Amino acid sequence: MQERRRHPRFPLVGIAEVKTAGERDRVVATVYDVSRSGIALYSGVPFSKDLRLAMRVAFEDRDRR
Repeated sequence: MQERRRHPRFPLVGIAEVKTAGERDRVVATVYDVSRSGIALYSGVPFSKDLRLAMRVAFEDRDRR
C-alpha cells in the first residue's frame, strides 16, 4: 500500500479538549500522533471530516521528574 500522507507523522501521547465551532460542550480525546498537516485524535464522539474544531492539547513531559 502506497503512503498517501503529505507530511511525516510523529508519534506521541497527549490529551486534547475538543469543541466544535459554536458549541460550549467539550469532548476529551486522546492524541496519538501529529504532523504538519494533521493530528490523530481518538474519542468516543465521531467528528465529520471537514468539521472546524477548536482544541487545547496537553502532552506528557517524560523528562520532567
